[in-house]
Amino acid sequence: MSRANSLSEALELQNQLTLMLSSVGLVLRKWASNCNEFLNSIDSDMCLSNTSLNIDNDDTVKTLGILWHPASDVFYFKITPLSFEGTLTKRTLLSTIAKTFDPLGWLSPTTIQYRTIMQRMWKQQLQWDERVPPDITLEWEQLAKVVQLVKDIKIPRFLFVDSDNQFHLFGFSDASEEACAAAIYCRSVSDTGKINMQLIIAKTKVAPLKPVSLPRLEMCGALLLVKLMDFTCKALNYPTSQIQFYTDSTIVLAWVESHASQWKTFIANRVAKIQTLSSATQWHHISGSANPADL
Repeated sequence: MSRANSLSEALELQNQLTLMLSSVGLVLRKWASNCNEFLNSIDSDMCLSNTSLNIDNDDTVKTLGILWHPASDVFYFKITPLSFEGTLTKRTLLSTIAKTFDPLGWLSPTTIQYRTIMQRMWKQQLQWDERVPPDITLEWEQLAKVVQLVKDIKIPRFLFVDSDNQFHLFGFSDASEEACAAAIYCRSVSDTGKINMQLIIAKTKVAPLKPVSLPRLEMCGALLLVKLMDFTCKALNYPTSQIQFYTDSTIVLAWVESHASQWKTFIANRVAKIQTLSSATQWHHISGSANPADL
């Protein structure tokens, strides 16, 4: 999957890919695009669908397990409804959870609940085919109602990352007693003044089985964020000097702004890594209620 800024650029990319693979005996087929002119420039038998793209067209394309609707140029999800057939066990719950594919973390608010439920079952040392406790059953039922709303989530594919646009990345981190999270958003302003804000990627981690203080978990969230931002900047070829980080923990800010040698090993190691991938001046405070990564 790729992008182009113009029809001529898209056709040139298509031609280069076709020639490159044809040299080793491979033929690229099933071309799909959100641009009618591009599809009309290719033989119809080489396209994924002969149907002309329009906003009412329900044709979708699977892109690595995620659904893409070319006409509206958005990604969306179809998730298997949570199972309630028969006895709820660790095996049936894990089987249902494994069917959710979310490589960029767009469904993190839901998937992290899956993972915390699984962790609780491991803590309770439940057998694979043992009935889960009533509290987990109740939480699973409540989560089932939330999962039904996932089908309404639409993620725009296009990012305003052209050189002519003012493009900025903002990272947010947070933690709770059960998990830590990081989310990266982009804000861009086109040459016409149009402002675009959207989520690029997110990631979550469940808290360790061994009890850890909340400030330490907040630090784990901050480390998760800088690693995720480093990955994102490399993917987008974006200068790391222009990124901004936000956390609602003043303790984490104090740690990040100090020298790693002042702290014990757990904090010192994480401060050193964070300071390697960012500078203290890039870190800012945000209230918990305004934090997009709030848990």
